[in-house]
Amino acid sequence: MANWLRIPLLLERKELFAGKPKWTAKDMPDLTGRVACVTGGNSGIGYETCKALLENNAKVYLAARSAEKARMAIEKLKQETGRSDIHFLELDLCDNVSVRRAAEELKSKEPKLDILFHNAGIMSPPKGRRSAQGHEIQWATHVVGPFIFTKELLPSLLAAGKSPTGARLVWTSSFLHRLAPKDTIHFDDLTLPGKWDGIQYGQSKAAEILLSKAFAHKYTDQGILSFAVNPGVIRTGLQRNYPFYVGWVRSLNLIYHPAPMGAITQLYAGTDPSLSKAHSGKYFTTWARETKPRKDTEDLKLAMKLWDILESDVGSSGLSQLSN
Repeated sequence: MANWLRIPLLLERKELFAGKPKWTAKDMPDLTGRVACVTGGNSGIGYETCKALLENNAKVYLAARSAEKARMAIEKLKQETGRSDIHFLELDLCDNVSVRRAAEELKSKEPKLDILFHNAGIMSPPKGRRSAQGHEIQWATHVVGPFIFTKELLPSLLAAGKSPTGARLVWTSSFLHRLAPKDTIHFDDLTLPGKWDGIQYGQSKAAEILLSKAFAHKYTDQGILSFAVNPGVIRTGLQRNYPFYVGWVRSLNLIYHPAPMGAITQLYAGTDPSLSKAHSGKYFTTWARETKPRKDTEDLKLAMKLWDILESDVGSSGLSQLSN
């Protein structure tokens, strides 16, 4: 059987076939005075997230690698929403130097950051692609870059955490975190040699759930709530490297949904006032419903092991010891 047809569609059917949403962007609260940053906000789910935030009066930083694509998206967003409080932040998650530079720029402009959406993603990249520091490219985009970015932005997040509404971290994972290897994170060799690349993707998405839990453990009591979400099976540019047969399934529209639907769950996690400290570290799936991720991704000891290894790996230099 073709590798992509091994996706465990029936392992967690409620993540794929969720019915009609009971919560949508129309249920968002007014966000006047709140500052949000959306990585990968120039297209797909990120674009729709930026749009909804703007429409609800947030100040938005669209973080992306391509200045040209970001500025085109910003102009379109301004036209569609009639709002202008959206700004470009140059961020390449595959270069730790760029990540730190972007965080410094944002801190210099904003004394507080209320919501950080770790939305940027990559899937099934060409074989052998690496980050500037030598990490497997999916691991860099979903794990290393976001970890550094969040830690560098902690002063701004902690400042927002003191406000009545607090601060929020939203980690856009995937139901495909269930494809992670048996040991969840294969620290001995993150490239998983000889394994199907979907397992690499699953490993990085499992790691995002673990990071959400680690940040929740460390910072919930200081006003930063952290959530991991599955946005659903959404038609976006993320699938541009899919094999042709997956593109054919995608065209049938059996389980795929448009980008605005993909923004629902992360907007809920990032803005809904009903979520409290008791929810921090939880996993939400389509559409804005709490559920259980794969059991091993709820292991706090594993989450803290990942935290410690990442801290040791990137340190202050950003140079990788886990490039494999």
